[in-house]
This record gives sequence, C-alpha cells and structure tokens, in this order.
Amino acid sequence: MLRAGRGESTYHLPHLPLQSEMVTLINTPMLPKAVLLVTGACALTTACKEKAAHEHAHAQAGSHAAEGLTLNKGKKWPTDAPLRAGMTTIRNELQTAMKPIHENTYSADQYSALAGKIEAQIGSIVANCKLAPEADAQLHVVLSQINAGTDLMKKSGSGLAGATKTFQGLESYAQYFDHPDWKPLEH
Repeated sequence: MLRAGRGESTYHLPHLPLQSEMVTLINTPMLPKAVLLVTGACALTTACKEKAAHEHAHAQAGSHAAEGLTLNKGKKWPTDAPLRAGMTTIRNELQTAMKPIHENTYSADQYSALAGKIEAQIGSIVANCKLAPEADAQLHVVLSQINAGTDLMKKSGSGLAGATKTFQGLESYAQYFDHPDWKPLEH
C-alpha cells in the first residue's frame, strides 16, 4: 500500500498484474502521481503484461484439460513405447524453452522452431503408436490440444499462448495416460 497525507481513500487498479493489489492514498490529489509512479514502474510495460498473462495461464492450466477426455473405467489409458518416447521428447523440448519463455526472451523464430519440433513428434506418434481404438481416440484429443498450441506458436505475437496451450496438453496427457516415470514440466 502507498500512503501519503490525510483522509484515506482506496483505489483498485485492475490493470496491474495482480488484480488484488490495492493502492491506498491519503489525499485524492495524489492519485495522478501514484498512478504515474505505479504505471511507470511496471503496469504499462510489455514485459509485465506478458508475465501477468503467463502467470494467469499457469494458474489456470490445471483447469484446462482438453474437452472430451475421460479415464478408462477410472484408470489412466495405457501407452506404448512410441507414444511415451514422442511425448517425452515434446516435454523435454518445452522444458528446455521454459526459462527463456519465462524471461520473455524467446523470439518468434524460436517459438516457430519449437512448434516445428513438436509437430514432428506428433507426426511420429501418429505414425508409430498402436493403441486400442478407445485409447487412440482419447490420445487424439490430447494431440489436438497440443497441436492447437503449436498453431498459436507459429502466429506472430501468440507464442506464449501457444506454449501455454501445449503445456496444458502435456498436463492432460499426464492426467489421463499411464506413462511410467513421467516428469511434469518444471517452471
């Protein structure tokens, strides 16, 4: 909280990265100076807006399982070696990119290259994975979610949204498929 002068007034600044942040000011005439101070420090910078969007996306990632996914009579779906290898490679590629993505230093070209690597793995999974029809149908729901992420990564200005969507696809995979020794992404 910021305080100055007398006569307390509370103002909510919904454009700040943390919407719960409040600025308390004593004199109403101080509001323009306080707003300039706060906005000049962070709220209007691209990096802060992208960081807030990234944090918001991660906070909601668990609630974005791909629509239509179900468990196999209460259990995770079985996997085979080609599926596990491909999904592990996708996970590792995204893990390698996490630090520069978090630091907002990942370029549009890097997002596009990452999307290409992930799409190559999806192609390999589709060509080589041999699951039962019900499990295969569930897998395609997850792969569509990941593919939606790669599509976004290739669009200018949508790299972060695409990486988040891909992250959510990997979270769905982990939740619905039995992959021994699966390591969640670290971020």
